[in-house]
Amino acid sequence: MHPSLLKPADVTCRPPARDHALSTTRSKLLPPSLLCRRKRPRGRVCRLRANLHIRPCGRERRPDARHAYESDHATTGPRRHVSYREQVTRIIAGAARGLRLDVPSAGTRPTSDRVRESLFGSLESMDVVDGARVLDLYAGSGALGLEAWSRGAASVDLVEKSRPAAAIVRRNIATVAKALGARPAAARVHEGAVHGFLQRSAGTFDLVFTDPPYDLDDAAMTADLTALAPLLSADAIVVIERAKRSTPPDLDAAGLSLVREKTYGDTRVWWAEPAQVG
Repeated sequence: MHPSLLKPADVTCRPPARDHALSTTRSKLLPPSLLCRRKRPRGRVCRLRANLHIRPCGRERRPDARHAYESDHATTGPRRHVSYREQVTRIIAGAARGLRLDVPSAGTRPTSDRVRESLFGSLESMDVVDGARVLDLYAGSGALGLEAWSRGAASVDLVEKSRPAAAIVRRNIATVAKALGARPAAARVHEGAVHGFLQRSAGTFDLVFTDPPYDLDDAAMTADLTALAPLLSADAIVVIERAKRSTPPDLDAAGLSLVREKTYGDTRVWWAEPAQVG
């Protein structure tokens, strides 16, 4: 009977006959990976998996390791991104080892852990940290001065012009003092310009850190070091940290002599001491 004369109920939807010979030939020519390829879900199923953070194999998607977040959105509001600066600024060694320090959100350039570890390794080999009276200029978070305090320095004076940064330094002092079981009075914050502090100060210091901002010009740097020189003890060490592309400090004009210098990536560090008279 011609197909056009069949009634709709008599029509049966059957799959076309499979050519066994063709199928066998195809399985011999194609690799198993192509024969067993699974189709990826599309449309609503794929969107559902994306919303549930579930991989096709059913496992939960792990958070990206490059991004860290504090708190949970459902309980404490929007999640805040934790920057790289906040993750790495910690006390490296000493009685407060591993203690995390707060860092100003802008306007400062914390010294990296690698530079601080190498720097303090050199200073401890020179036996200038234990019992020292430390001065941290352009303190930022206070990481350098507080690292020295953790390693046995007798006192620390930290100078910072920015009011928000000075508040963070005070908070870090309280945190470190609690870990050390020491009186916070041994570490003092001086809020104001570095040059003005050096002109007014009557103290004597054994170890000085100065990490000025990149935009501080050479004349201002020399003026700071010149004002610092009368405040140094006879065996004092001054550590100057600047960008590698910066002009080296004029130590001779400031009455200082170079002990050593070293480059760490984009950072260059100079060790200096009071020049010998005569």
